[in-house]
Amino acid sequence: MRHELDVERHASHRPVIYTVELQRFTDGLRALDRDPTGQATLEHSAQEIGLTIRLDAGNGTLDGFLADSTAGRLSFENIDIDPAFVGQTLEQLDAIINAFPARGTLHD
Repeated sequence: MRHELDVERHASHRPVIYTVELQRFTDGLRALDRDPTGQATLEHSAQEIGLTIRLDAGNGTLDGFLADSTAGRLSFENIDIDPAFVGQTLEQLDAIINAFPARGTLHD
């Protein structure tokens, strides 16, 4: 899975997210979907992208960042989300993981 950030055609960043990283995030989201109090975090081995979803008492927030060692960092935090976002995200990530299953482990 690749994500590209193009800022006025002056910078472009394409971090690679490994399927095993998506699987870990999906496992965290699945736990959050069962018990809607806590958080799930996408941890990227190269620390170029990060995403945390938090749910508490029916409220949800989203934090994250996109970083490049040469272009800087774009971050966001405390964005309100509908808790239903967790289930919708799980469906989409499950489709990706089913199409591209994780093989082996990622060495840190």
